[in-house]
Amino acid sequence: MSVRAALSRVIALLAFAAPLHVYAQGFAYVSNYGSASVSVIDTLSNTVSNVDSIFENGPNSVVITPDGTHAYVADVLSYRVSIIDTSKNEVTGGFGTTGQPIFLAISPDGR
Repeated sequence: MSVRAALSRVIALLAFAAPLHVYAQGFAYVSNYGSASVSVIDTLSNTVSNVDSIFENGPNSVVITPDGTHAYVADVLSYRVSIIDTSKNEVTGGFGTTGQPIFLAISPDGR
């Protein structure tokens, strides 16, 4: 297999494995890369709200903790991962990264 073919397979797997939306407690969280926001969709009423935050026009991927209490959002352009409290749908914290965070994952035990 050529390097190009192998790279194409890896990119395809990453794209499939890292959706830009996730669900928690009856809500879907969707990152809006171009508008620097995260949309929160109430899946029961189909209403949409945005999380006001510190995103710098680059929120990319979202993951939810196994207990559904927090969403982590990779903000590519700010080199930051923001933490959303899903009970309030507010950014309550975060941390900087040494590189651009693109894809996130949380283990089943919440680490």
